[in-house]
Amino acid sequence: MTFSGRIRLYLAAIAVFPPLVILGVTFLYARNVETTMHQQNAAEAVARGRLSFSTISRQAAVGVERLAASPDIRQVINQLRAGRPTTLADAQERFGLDFAEIVSSADTVLATAGRPGLVGERLDRVLARPGDSLKASLTLEYDASGQHFALSCKEKLPKEYWLYAGQYIDSLVHGPLSRIVGTPVVIRWPMGNNASPYAAMQVGQLYQTGDSLKAVIYSSPDNKAFIVASFPGRAPSPLTRSLFLVTLLVTLISVGAAIGLGVLFTARTKREIDNLVTASQRVAAGDFETPVMAYEPGEFAYLADSFSDMIQRLRALQKKLATSEKIAAWQTVGRKIAHEIKNPLTPIGIAADDLRRSYHENLPGFDKILDEQTATIRTEVSRLLGILQEFIDFARMKAPQTTDVDIETFLRSLSPLYSDEVKDGRLLIENEMARRIVRFDPELMRQLLINLIKNGFESKPKAHVEVRAKEDGNTLVLTVEDNGSGFSADRLANAFEPFSTTKPDGTGLGLVISHRIVYDHGGTLELYNVEGGGAGVRIVLPQE
Repeated sequence: MTFSGRIRLYLAAIAVFPPLVILGVTFLYARNVETTMHQQNAAEAVARGRLSFSTISRQAAVGVERLAASPDIRQVINQLRAGRPTTLADAQERFGLDFAEIVSSADTVLATAGRPGLVGERLDRVLARPGDSLKASLTLEYDASGQHFALSCKEKLPKEYWLYAGQYIDSLVHGPLSRIVGTPVVIRWPMGNNASPYAAMQVGQLYQTGDSLKAVIYSSPDNKAFIVASFPGRAPSPLTRSLFLVTLLVTLISVGAAIGLGVLFTARTKREIDNLVTASQRVAAGDFETPVMAYEPGEFAYLADSFSDMIQRLRALQKKLATSEKIAAWQTVGRKIAHEIKNPLTPIGIAADDLRRSYHENLPGFDKILDEQTATIRTEVSRLLGILQEFIDFARMKAPQTTDVDIETFLRSLSPLYSDEVKDGRLLIENEMARRIVRFDPELMRQLLINLIKNGFESKPKAHVEVRAKEDGNTLVLTVEDNGSGFSADRLANAFEPFSTTKPDGTGLGLVISHRIVYDHGGTLELYNVEGGGAGVRIVLPQE
């Protein structure tokens, strides 16, 4: 990540972190307060529900008591004692009741109102326990219209009779009681012998079940029937939602402002830094003339001035170094040339002195001495001319003129120059490249390879030379290897030093010229020893 990108990221993080912490703390606190309030509201609703259900139960019990004391019941009792069949007709309706039966002490139904099918049957009801303040019990009753949940009471009548009566409460529970509690209230009556999960709940207590709260408002004496209120999971209150939205809005505004400031700040900083980077790249490329100018006053302007001053000092130092290097280089070349010229001049001088002495002393066989000494002079003069020509070629070497070259055709053109060696198997030229067209100066590369092949054949008598062309990524790799004695450690260390040679008649400029050709192509030339014996030269040329 870039420097400006990191600054923008840091500013965004600084802008986001505090609002997020506030948002989290506010949200958790609001949730905790809401949870507490939700539980308190639910507990108050359960208390209201219990109070309301107690009122309904008492009303039902009062209705049964009033019915038991009514003349209608006394009349029915008299008829039963006289042994005459009788019915309660609709006497219970005047007291707000839905059903009524007169039963014996054995709970056998003797007379009924609206449920004639029960006459003669035995009722099996678990009613309110002694001391129960509700006095009425939740029972499951049946009539012609079906099943009903009811609040039932058993009231003592004269003699051995009992009044069993009550009020259906289905509509009361699902209507007024649910509205009073503020949540749906239901009656649960387990089927078969399965135990109800509400049996373990204490009446009036809240229990967390999943995402909701449940409470038992009433349980029947036999713990089979339960009136249950279920409160849904808490939902965020408008206040909490408002706090959350406001904090989120503040967070977004902070992040937007931070990013905006970061972009503005880093854009200016990046422009100044890019200016310095561009200047450093120019300096690296050798441009010491262009000064560095800052866009705005301040620290970067001071830095730009310092950088410009450094460039000026580097330019002065470069000039001094270049002058010193040129002087040192020409001193080295001068010493090398003097040494190389001195070698042939010594035998020339000796030959001239010998001729002069032989002539003045009129020695016998002067003609033979003349031929021998003049031949020596001609040989050494030719050697001098060769040294001078190679030096001139090195000094006048032109820049490469690169062009598209068919590598297969180029390599094949070398074979006719060494037809005997190719025929004898002493020269192997192979092209292992997938691409066909490469770019280089064919004349200079031809000169280079001819010189390296020549060095290979001169490494030892009957030497074998192998030339290969390969590709490595986006580069052309040429290798020339022989099976001679290889390079010495000193030769590898001073590979491209002018006039450094191990050949008796060598000038020491061959590898220097080869290195110059490769260098001008933007490539590299490396000397190495072949495993198992022999010398190798690796040329790497970049390809677009």
